[in-house]
Amino acid sequence: MTNLHIALQDGFRNDTVVIYVNGREVYRNTGVTTSLAISRADAFDVAVEQGEVRVEVQVPTRSRSAGVSLDATQTPYLAVEITEQGSLALSRSAAPFRYM
Repeated sequence: MTNLHIALQDGFRNDTVVIYVNGREVYRNTGVTTSLAISRADAFDVAVEQGEVRVEVQVPTRSRSAGVSLDATQTPYLAVEITEQGSLALSRSAAPFRYM
């Protein structure tokens, strides 16, 4: 097992967010709102199997969803944001995210 860190970053405004890893719900929250001071709405860690995993993000308050496959041993950090155009963007990273 390894940890996957998922960070909800820019663009959230009183949203409901549901996140699945390999089909298992690992996060559900309402009222998710980005702190403009640090560009972060929420973050959490989830234990995942080594190797490739599938992450699905749903934001029902905006009728949006997106998914990505990643190897958490190589890229253990995943950023989720809502772009200015209203779409979901998922970005993998090998390094931790920095907040102000």
